[in-house]
Amino acid sequence: MTNISKLIIPVCGLLFVQFVSAQVLQTYNSGSNTSWTVPAGVTHIQVEAWGGGGRGGSTATRGGGGGGAFASSVLTVAPGDTYYIRVGSGSNNNSNPGGDSWFTTTSNSPSGALVLAKGGKSATNTTGAAGGTYSECIGDIRYNGGRGADVTSNNGGGGGSSAGASGLGINAINHFGAVGPSGYDGIGGNGRNSSNGNGFAATVGPGGGGGGARGNYNGGNGANGRVIITDLTSLAYDLSITKTVNDNNTTPLVGTDVTFNIEVENYGTQQAQGISVLDLLPSGFTYVSHNAPPGTTYNNITGIWDIGNLDDGNVLELEITATVNETGSYANIATLSADLDNRGMSQSNITLFPQQSSANLQLTKEVDNTMPAIGDEVTFTLTAYNAGPQDATNVEVSNILSFGYSYTSDSGGFNNTTGKWTIGSLNSGQSETLTVTATVNPSGNYSSLSQISGDQFDPVTTNNSSEAFVYPIFPIIEIILPCATTEYDLEGFDITPPPGAEISWHDSSVADDSNKISTPSTVMAGRRYYVAFYDPVSDCYGATSEVNVKRSCLLTNPMVRKRIIR
Repeated sequence: MTNISKLIIPVCGLLFVQFVSAQVLQTYNSGSNTSWTVPAGVTHIQVEAWGGGGRGGSTATRGGGGGGAFASSVLTVAPGDTYYIRVGSGSNNNSNPGGDSWFTTTSNSPSGALVLAKGGKSATNTTGAAGGTYSECIGDIRYNGGRGADVTSNNGGGGGSSAGASGLGINAINHFGAVGPSGYDGIGGNGRNSSNGNGFAATVGPGGGGGGARGNYNGGNGANGRVIITDLTSLAYDLSITKTVNDNNTTPLVGTDVTFNIEVENYGTQQAQGISVLDLLPSGFTYVSHNAPPGTTYNNITGIWDIGNLDDGNVLELEITATVNETGSYANIATLSADLDNRGMSQSNITLFPQQSSANLQLTKEVDNTMPAIGDEVTFTLTAYNAGPQDATNVEVSNILSFGYSYTSDSGGFNNTTGKWTIGSLNSGQSETLTVTATVNPSGNYSSLSQISGDQFDPVTTNNSSEAFVYPIFPIIEIILPCATTEYDLEGFDITPPPGAEISWHDSSVADDSNKISTPSTVMAGRRYYVAFYDPVSDCYGATSEVNVKRSCLLTNPMVRKRIIR
């Protein structure tokens, strides 16, 4: 067979149609295995295959046989390459379907098949047999074979036709064999309807199903399949489409713009005509703008880039700018079409993996004196840091002083009324510092918690807050003993040190190792002592509180009395 393709050539404003033949290189009609070597100068072929037809029903079954399926592909080949062909035989036994036809890279085996067409089923009861199934075929184009007819009025069912390049096989509906979808596709054999006898074999075209018998006779055999190899080298365009994203950035930030570049190049030796590209942005992107080459147009609603003609050796590029949405599909596909088949790359796709804009904000808070005396001033130092990867905006720190403190001053940018430290922008790798000075009140909560926040997603939230603890002591404490009591055990004094610190007693201030009392369990009444917190890890003493141990002979109840002088 010869495929005819039309090439439309404009001449002086008129349209002339030039018909160009696609040369059939080989047609195989037999059921044997054979090999085929690509001739010199051949680089693109079309392979069409029809499966063998199924046999019509015999004796009591009499349903029509199913037609063979059709499969086809356009393949890129190289001269000297060897392929293997099998043409499926028409079935002559009701136990077996029609044979499969294939074009493969593996000798005498469907393994590695590039094109495969399934044979039709043979009738085994009064129901017409199914044609070859497209889902079991291999190829760019695949169609089911036609179904054989059921038994009607004791007549044998007609055989189904094979499928073809133009569509599905045709189902038989009575004792007549079905005619295929195009002139050269297989016609099913007729079933017997006038007298007892064998069903008629399918003989016209490839892959028709056999007709059903009438009476105690055999069904007609299915027709052999067929394999046709056609040279498309001189007909197909050699166009290539490539789609990329600017800077190869496949992980853009949500909310930012990206630019897709779609490039079409003509590698052939002739002008390519009727070129268009379908590139409709998926839901993960919102169209912003485009830049199309002169003489071409792009419609962002339909997604069609209308190129028209492209001379050999030329290249055109379309730019489409879009905003990355927070959700949606990010697989972006560009598909090329033209007046003739294209042996080059007709589709290009790129998938983006958007990232949320994120900034790892970190906050640390320290106090210059964790063991002050009541009424002393302490200074809190807050450090805000952006560990990235993106810059942060609208950064602020919540730093509300607890009731244990009275605000004194700050280094700038802090609103004591709202407790907000407004930083604003904080670039990746940048830090900012705030100091806040406060007076320690006689009572209240002495823990101070601060938190940082910004507009961007923060991947680590465990470092967004920081807390500083202060453990103040009162400046003067009096212990009043009954008149007869002359000694007192300071170790029983009710005061709680900070975590990790110890109570330390001294006979003078400022507290140090030289004035530390070695036996605070037997101090004398009428004396003045000093208590401090001691940090054994840092080997340092905090501020001291004065403790006066007195006796009162006015006490009628001989108990130890304590009071804090504020």
